[in-house]
Amino acid sequence: MVTQNKISQDFIINCYGCHLFYIFIFINNQQSPPYVQISKTNNLYFFLFPIFLNAKTDFNGFINNLSDTKQNDRAIQDYFSLANKKINQPEEAKKLINEAKKITQKIDSKNAWIKFYYEAGKIYSSMNALDLFSDALLNEYQFYKDTNLQRRYLIESELGVLYANLKDEKTAAFYFEKLVQHYATTDQYVRYALAISNLAGQYSTNPKKALELYSQSLEVLKKKPNDELKLILLTNIGKIYLQLNQPAKALDYLNKARILVTSKSDKDVVAIFITLKFIWKIMIVQML
Repeated sequence: MVTQNKISQDFIINCYGCHLFYIFIFINNQQSPPYVQISKTNNLYFFLFPIFLNAKTDFNGFINNLSDTKQNDRAIQDYFSLANKKINQPEEAKKLINEAKKITQKIDSKNAWIKFYYEAGKIYSSMNALDLFSDALLNEYQFYKDTNLQRRYLIESELGVLYANLKDEKTAAFYFEKLVQHYATTDQYVRYALAISNLAGQYSTNPKKALELYSQSLEVLKKKPNDELKLILLTNIGKIYLQLNQPAKALDYLNKARILVTSKSDKDVVAIFITLKFIWKIMIVQML
């Protein structure tokens, strides 16, 4: 018989390693948990031992799962590393990415898919495989679109630029409009101005609307000046006035842009500026 004051040595040895030592404390304090019947050694022994076995089995299962997860993560990263080295061999790179996808399908967790689409997207972008890059971005976006995480806005920006390059102004405007709405509620004025400017660029068939948006962007930029973006805006406004056949106003904005041109200015922007100045001179000659 086991009393509330004494536990047999065999019992303590058999239960060593079990995480239910609090039962011993209850017993030594002459208290027994309400869910433990303390009358015979075997009764108490057989109540605890199966719990210990289950705990050990669960722990081993946890360790095995953890090991499998690490191996899978490592295998996925290895496939992506190899794919990065095969960017100049698109078909080989795609095969390696597909192998990474197969392992991701086995894991089938939110984080695994986010990592997969992010890594795949970077490689597809480097390969200039715009259709696959678009798919990867859109799939990753599904995990962020209803959040306020910064990654959401970076993806919306990438999608906007992607569709703008694909000449799909309607879809590009859809994502840039989302960015405009978001940054309007923040104090990130440069990002806000850039979003408005990018939205304006999608109105190639509506120069008056584009002019309105470029002017709005310029006003926002006054809150936090940025010469690089200001140069782009002034050049684009000059371009719009040339489209509207108003060379005097075009020259005014192009001259303002010229003041901001430095050796560090974006080469593409400077090239556009020089081209516009050339077009302006042709227009003036035609008017004489």
